[in-house]
Amino acid sequence: MYISQLVTLASAFLLSSDGSTESGQSSQHVAAVLALFGEPDSTFLAAAHAEGAQIYECRRGTGGDLSWTFREPVATLQRGGKTVGIHSRGPRWAFEGGEVLHAKPITSLPPIASSDIPWLLLKVSGHEGEGPLRSARLILRVATQGGALTGSCLQEAKLRSVSYSADYIFVE
Repeated sequence: MYISQLVTLASAFLLSSDGSTESGQSSQHVAAVLALFGEPDSTFLAAAHAEGAQIYECRRGTGGDLSWTFREPVATLQRGGKTVGIHSRGPRWAFEGGEVLHAKPITSLPPIASSDIPWLLLKVSGHEGEGPLRSARLILRVATQGGALTGSCLQEAKLRSVSYSADYIFVE
């Protein structure tokens, strides 16, 4: 049942492909996603659409086998079709005007498709600069498309990038 909820939310989510909010749907969809993550009393602050890549590195595990390990995201953050910031290693979200958020993952929800990365709930762990997200305490990564890497790696330290998109929701 919960996968069908994710599919419904992802197919009718609050952000259009250009990163702008669709009127009349934002609060309903944000509330539904927050409830899925067990955070029904949080308040929506802002959202941004991300387009970029998930970067993986071929590393040797404790057993000596090589496998792909997530290294970092590299993405632009967009609202209304305009780039408003970047998302990168940390993870961190840096916005025009100097506002930067840092966060740590709390929990995840399985992706809708095997080629997608999971939906995430992250807790804001640091904030730099002034801006509209000063009171943000949580970040949600939802409506993910792509980004998952499958297959074996044969050369240690080799990097691979996989295109992805997601919507990030900032709440207090």
